[in-house]
Amino acid sequence: MSEFRNIRILLIEDQLFIRSMTARMLGGIGFKEVLQARDGQEALELLAKTGSPVDVILCDLKMPNMDGFAFVKALRETPVSTAEIPVIALTASSDAEDVHKLRELGISGYIVKPASIQMIVARVRSALRAAKK
Repeated sequence: MSEFRNIRILLIEDQLFIRSMTARMLGGIGFKEVLQARDGQEALELLAKTGSPVDVILCDLKMPNMDGFAFVKALRETPVSTAEIPVIALTASSDAEDVHKLRELGISGYIVKPASIQMIVARVRSALRAAKK
């Protein structure tokens, strides 16, 4: 999709198979660049060392080392250039408590796994539109 040709996306997922398949799907959608991290800590390190921030983040919630909740909290406490990046949570459950925590952290949306291409496209479009306002 040409609408994503200038969009850099960061995928944070601890399970290699899911990360690889999702990254392939994102590449097929047409994102300019798909960066990958195994957990929140690796993602923060990646964001700190890249020259330009990503446009949107897809983040698993349940991960070792630093889970998605801790990652989003840490991200929101960083300098403005990364603090305002839209984050879409990837989760295996739609637990109301988790959704409430995510909203408090200021996420842009969430997707219950398994994620379809249509759902990813819709959530990314929505997050990017809201970020421009």
